[in-house]
Amino acid sequence: MNRTLRTLILLAAAAGLFSRSEAQLHHFAVEASGGGPVGAQSAGSVFFIQVVAQDTFNATVGGFTGTVEVTSGADLIAGGGTSPAFTAGVLGPYPVAISSAGNFTLTATRTAGTETGTSNQFNVSAGPLHHFLVENQSGGTIPSQDVYTPFFIQIVGQDTFNNTDETFSGTVEITSNGTLLSGGGTTAGFTAGILPSHSVDFGSGGSFTITATNSAGPESGVSNSFTVNNPPPQLSLLSPSMRTAGDTGFTLSVTGTGFTTASSVLFGGAPRPTTFVADTELMAEIGPDDIDTAGSFTVTVSTPAPGGGVSTGADLMVVDASVDIRVFLEGPFSGGAMSTSLLTAGVIPHAQPFTGPPWSYAGAESVGTVPPGTVDWILIELRTDTNNATTVSRRAAFLRSDGVVVDTGGSVGVRMPGAGIGDYYVVLRQMNHLPVMSSSPRPMNAPDDSCDFTASAALYFGGGAKALTGGSFGMVAGDYSGDAFIDASDFTGPDNQIFQAGYLKSDLNLDGFIDASDFTYPDNNIFSGSNVPN
Repeated sequence: MNRTLRTLILLAAAAGLFSRSEAQLHHFAVEASGGGPVGAQSAGSVFFIQVVAQDTFNATVGGFTGTVEVTSGADLIAGGGTSPAFTAGVLGPYPVAISSAGNFTLTATRTAGTETGTSNQFNVSAGPLHHFLVENQSGGTIPSQDVYTPFFIQIVGQDTFNNTDETFSGTVEITSNGTLLSGGGTTAGFTAGILPSHSVDFGSGGSFTITATNSAGPESGVSNSFTVNNPPPQLSLLSPSMRTAGDTGFTLSVTGTGFTTASSVLFGGAPRPTTFVADTELMAEIGPDDIDTAGSFTVTVSTPAPGGGVSTGADLMVVDASVDIRVFLEGPFSGGAMSTSLLTAGVIPHAQPFTGPPWSYAGAESVGTVPPGTVDWILIELRTDTNNATTVSRRAAFLRSDGVVVDTGGSVGVRMPGAGIGDYYVVLRQMNHLPVMSSSPRPMNAPDDSCDFTASAALYFGGGAKALTGGSFGMVAGDYSGDAFIDASDFTGPDNQIFQAGYLKSDLNLDGFIDASDFTYPDNNIFSGSNVPN
C-alpha cells in the first residue's frame, strides 16, 4: 500500500467513516474441556468437552449464542442431541458419555445451520467386566446339537454395554442344567477378553443352557437355550439272557449303543430301575416278581425325546426250575445198570405213555427220536408237602440205563413246568413199578444227583426201597395193575400176555417179551406197597 492511500484510510477512520464488524461463524472447534485434543476415555464414563464457534481464521466468534447438535459414530448415552446455548461463542465444559468401545470422534453441527466441526479421534476402552457372552464358536446363538457329539463355544468377557473387556485374561467355570460329559469345570485362560474355542458335549438330550462364571468373581453369563438330541438306542445283548422261574431278583446288564443318562430299561414294556454305565451299557434291576413264572420276556431300551425312541427288543428267557434225579428200576436192573432192551427193540413210544389211569397225565411230551441209552419213560411229580393235594408240577421224561433221568432232548436235569427255585418232595412213577417219593424236599437247580434214589434207602419216604446188587437201591417191580400194591392181581398181566412182545405193562423186567421171568417180580414182592401219600 502506498503512503498516500494509507494516509487517506487513517484519516477516514479518524473521522469515523469506517465501523468495525464482528467476524462471521465458519466452523466449530471440538476439543477437550479447557482446550486441546480429547483424550482416551472409558465406556460409560462421563467426560467433558468444549465446543468453540470460530471464524475462518479460527478466531472465536464471541457473538455466537446459538446451539449445536452433538453426534458421533459411537453410541452417545450422554451429551448427544441439541446442546445448551453458547456463551460468548463457547459451549463448555459440556458432559459427554459413550457406551461403545473403539476409536471415535465427536461432531458439533450448528442447529438449523451448516457449520460444523469434528474432534480428534480418541479411544474409548471397555468398562469393567460385567458379564460373559456365551455363544456359538463362530458367534451367534448355539444351534441344536447331538448327545455325545462335541461342539465348540466361544465365551467373551463384556462390560455392562456388551463391549469386549480386552483386559480380562482369567478363567471361567462352565456349568449347565444338562449333563456335561466333558467341558465342564475350569476353562483355559482368556486372550484379550475372549475364549474362542471351548469344547463341550452332553450325556443326555433336552433343552439346555450353558453358564460361564468368573473363577475369581461373581460375573457370569448364560447362553441361549438350545436342543440336544438323544441318539436312537440300539440293544444288542442281555447278560444273563436266561433265568429260572422263582429265582431272586438280579441285575441285568444291557449292552448296545446310543444309551444316555436318561435311558431306561423296559421289562415287558414297563420301566425298571436303570443305572447308566456308559453309552454302550446300562444296568437294570429285575425283581423276583418279574421272573416268578416261566416265559419269554421282551427287554427294550427307551430314551426320551428330543430324539431318542425305543430300541428293538431282546428276549430274556425265564425257564422252569430243573431237578436232577437218579433212580434204578428193579425189573431191568443187572450188574449196576439197567437194560435198554426196549430201546433196542424200537418199541418205546415217542409220546409219553401216562395218559390213562392210574396216572391220567395230559402232558404233551413227545420226541422224534428216543435219546440214546433210554430204558423207559418215567413220570416226575413235585409236591410242596407230602400229600397229593400239594402237587405243583408233573413232567414225563426218560430214564437212562445209568439211572440218570434226562429231559426229552436227552439233557440232564428236567425242567418242571410251574416250578420255581425252591425245595420240593419228588415223586417218581413208572408203568409197572411201585411209586416212590423222596423222604425230604429236594432242591431245584442243584448239582447233579441232588436227588439220588440209588444211593440210600433213607431217601425213600416211608422206606420201601428195593435193595439191589452192588449196594444200590431202586423202585420195586411188579405193580402191573398200577394200584400201588402188589398182590394176586399183578400176575394177571403176564399170565394173559405170555409170549407176547412189544411195549407192554405186563413186561415187568422191560425186556420187550413176556415170559416166565416176568412172574418173578410180583412173586418176590407180594404184598409190597407204595408209601407215597395220596
